[in-house]
Amino acid sequence: ITEPTYPGFHEYFKIYKVLTRFGIINCQVPCCENMRLKKYTFVSISGMDLKNEWIHKVKQSKEKFDVLKAMGAKVVVCPTDVDASDPRSYYSVSKRISEETKNSWYVNQYNNPSNTVAHYESTGPEIWDQTNGKITHFVVGVGTGGTISGVGKYLKEKNPNIKIWGIDTYGSVFKRYHETGIFDKNEIYPYITEGIGEDIIPANVNFDLIDAFEKVTDEDAAIYTRRLAKEEGIFAGNSCGAAVRGVVQLKKHFSINDVVVVLLHDSGTRYIGKVYNDEWMKKQGFKLD
Repeated sequence: ITEPTYPGFHEYFKIYKVLTRFGIINCQVPCCENMRLKKYTFVSISGMDLKNEWIHKVKQSKEKFDVLKAMGAKVVVCPTDVDASDPRSYYSVSKRISEETKNSWYVNQYNNPSNTVAHYESTGPEIWDQTNGKITHFVVGVGTGGTISGVGKYLKEKNPNIKIWGIDTYGSVFKRYHETGIFDKNEIYPYITEGIGEDIIPANVNFDLIDAFEKVTDEDAAIYTRRLAKEEGIFAGNSCGAAVRGVVQLKKHFSINDVVVVLLHDSGTRYIGKVYNDEWMKKQGFKLD
């Protein structure tokens, strides 16, 4: 297998090596929104004979379900308006299925340190090299925490003055927990933005490496996702719009000589029926750009 250099591939390559070494043929994945299709595409192109069960939140776009089913995956849909410890949550369901399935492997990307290590070994060095070490700020949406923690660790080791900012959403616990150390359940409520935010504290989120979090509304995330496509020709996913909007909100922190890197890690092809659909926008009460 040739290793392309897109962000996150090393994580999947590690998965491949683990699976083949132990002869595992079943894989249960409770996926943060942006990662599931990349993982399954990797599984497909690598030629692994896996029986995959992908556990999703009910809010996910239809395109994500359709692509996974087209590749032969079994998709289990779970509600979003339940506590993480609830047996119906996608955290609990995926773990239960893995325990009930012979010769299976529970990916657990929220707490599996390979998630962070992959970005420390690949994405971080790539960003450092491509900016010639001049990067001053790194901004990225936070879900499992692997990207921001792996990249953040690498960049801080190179230059401790580099600022690491996480983009969060309303309905998620990250920002308040980072600022107060309090896990406030009152912060948790259903939200629309896919790919960022959580109602748990994943082990992969290293809060000591993160300088600050910025929250972005569902509406702003959707509007800026559409603007990226129309104004910049970047057909990106929902969380990418949130990341760009977050940078706009943080602009007072930047100077003219700063080198700000924003990671866009989701494709617009997964949101044709949602963010890029005018009727869907109207149904949510969002403004049309």
